[in-house]
Amino acid sequence: IMRNICNVLKCEIKDISGIEAIKAGLTNTSFKFRCNGKEYVYRHPGKDTEKFINRSSEAYSMQKARELGLDSTFIYMDSKEGWKVSEYISDVRELDYRNEKQVDLALALIRKLHDADLVSEFDFDIWARTLDFTKKLKSEGRDDFEGYDELLSTMRQVMDLLKSDGYAKKHLCHNDCYSPNFLLDKDDNMYLIDWEYSGNDDPASDLGTFICCSDYSFEEAEAVLKKYLKDDAEPGLLRHYTGYVAVCSYYWFIWALFQESRGNHVGEWLYLWHRNARQFASRFLKM
Repeated sequence: IMRNICNVLKCEIKDISGIEAIKAGLTNTSFKFRCNGKEYVYRHPGKDTEKFINRSSEAYSMQKARELGLDSTFIYMDSKEGWKVSEYISDVRELDYRNEKQVDLALALIRKLHDADLVSEFDFDIWARTLDFTKKLKSEGRDDFEGYDELLSTMRQVMDLLKSDGYAKKHLCHNDCYSPNFLLDKDDNMYLIDWEYSGNDDPASDLGTFICCSDYSFEEAEAVLKKYLKDDAEPGLLRHYTGYVAVCSYYWFIWALFQESRGNHVGEWLYLWHRNARQFASRFLKM
């Protein structure tokens, strides 16, 4: 790790000091440090993350994020090993879902990414990943609980309708748009960080993740979708985006079950995603 830092910052090991662990994120080890009067963050990928994170895709996306002004903290990432060096933001705070101004800033960043209409050579495909996780859970006997098969069947129905409704698109998405990845500095500048799950997918999936990680009611979620869609919020498109809230909720629920099976404690997120998967699937099917 020290050698990696020295190669990127063109420094010597003796120049590195003030190392402090950052207890954030579910899959990686990160710490901040000082070097020649500036503070930085080093991110080291967690064990087995290469099984579900494409580091080459992440490196490509982070470069594009810097070019678009979405994350100016990014300095360097090794596309094979997955370690990364970024600038440290002092007095940082996460997006507050209940702060309308902050939500507007976040939606503007997401919209800027989508409007760039970039196409990566790497696909994310949230539904394919969901099915892959369900297979792993089944092989390990982790899917044997009440309501599991019923919810999976419902989500298959939702996805079939989404694929055939005429609104499907595919271009570069962040795919992990939730509050800890929208950081604000002391001047209220916002950064969209952590592009581990980025890749081509339906842009509705970014809004789906943004909402499914909140405690929004259905009415509040709908208001956020309308704000993002602006003049394009026709009923069919709004329905499409609502369906993706269900799909994303279910994906993260299944992802959480997989993490728990690996000994990584996810906590209350598991309940939140399960609840939102059921709630928004029901709403979508009624629509």
